[in-house]
Amino acid sequence: MFVEPRPADLIARVCESLERTAVGDPAAKIAQRQLKAALFTLRQLQSDLDRRGTALVRDVQEMLALLVACQYPLPEPLPHSSIEQEHLALQEHLCALEKTVAGTEQRNLQAQLRRLHVEMLTRQLNPGSS
Repeated sequence: MFVEPRPADLIARVCESLERTAVGDPAAKIAQRQLKAALFTLRQLQSDLDRRGTALVRDVQEMLALLVACQYPLPEPLPHSSIEQEHLALQEHLCALEKTVAGTEQRNLQAQLRRLHVEMLTRQLNPGSS
């Protein structure tokens, strides 16, 4: 499924609209504070979505690089797919591939996948460090 606009862009537009139309209304101070807190939360969510997207792009690039380096076949591209769908498809492709190889080749692939998964998990747990 192809989503337009991107969720982070949509959140940014909602925030801009709320700031233009609602924040400047001095009628209710409590409602205004709640709205400002909601805007802060939405902007944090927007930032997290952008970082997550960047991490997924990097994960996809590294999974593709692993396939190329090991001279394994690349999966068929998914038309109009999101980065999340591509990420999942590559994970499934690597899992299926791991089941088709044997012996030394399988151990090598498993070691490469462990290294890749550690890097991906590290990025996920420490989003500001990448």
